[in-house]
Amino acid sequence: MPHAWESNVVGGVAEPRFVLCDGSAQLIANGDLEVNADGWTYSGTRVADPLTPFGDYVYQIDGDLTVTYTIPVAGSLADRTFALSVFVRGTESSEIIHCGVNDPAEDHPYTMTEISNTEYKQYVYVFTWASYQTASSFKVQFYTAGTLQIDRVRCWEVTNDITTMPLASEDSYEFLELRQARTTKADQTITDYVLGYRFTAGLKYDFLTAQQEVYRTQISEADLVLFRPHTDTHFVATCRWDESRYRRRYFHNRYLGHVGAIELIGLDLLPGKPVEIKIT
Repeated sequence: MPHAWESNVVGGVAEPRFVLCDGSAQLIANGDLEVNADGWTYSGTRVADPLTPFGDYVYQIDGDLTVTYTIPVAGSLADRTFALSVFVRGTESSEIIHCGVNDPAEDHPYTMTEISNTEYKQYVYVFTWASYQTASSFKVQFYTAGTLQIDRVRCWEVTNDITTMPLASEDSYEFLELRQARTTKADQTITDYVLGYRFTAGLKYDFLTAQQEVYRTQISEADLVLFRPHTDTHFVATCRWDESRYRRRYFHNRYLGHVGAIELIGLDLLPGKPVEIKIT
């Protein structure tokens, strides 16, 4: 993703984004495909793929075909916002992801096209249904003219999409390497077996307004946060508030305009450090 220099300002690249989700309700019951392909309909096959970052199995679609998963929700879709996350690997530039009610290709609020990558990449979509949409379910549909593998498909309802927090005065982002084992070979070379990487973030603010403190409190209490540090970052991290690093959530009777911090820890154990993850 190129830097959008025309939209940059001195000292920053636009504000961070915190998409707060109801993490207690995962709307896709079989997004990992490790046991079976229940819930996935139309064309495609559940296959073993050694390249997938998560588990052993993925859903594969070949040649001008589609696969669909229907997501039921409680109540009407009207004015409700959802976030969809999926790891995708494709061979053509004509892969398309639709989200719709009856025919996703016709009544979708969001479409992602031109997915073409030989390694798995994460795509995150945040979309809102129109006020007239009274249906109580919607469909996620994947289409390809070539070969497409999908894995780790997840969907949450969004409780708040915070885009007005300022850039932090100080920030740090790390991918903690979790090692499974270390061996020493006969030639005395050492081999590390990495279990995965866990994302952590620390944002420190010299000044927070009353409204920004409200947002900070909401972030601290959210079940799940989809966090993008700023518009030019190449990843979106699935996080929650990290109480082990910063335990003071509330400032109580402090004057308006105080120092504050946001500390987040990733919920996913990533197979590698993400370099090309997109959010829209």
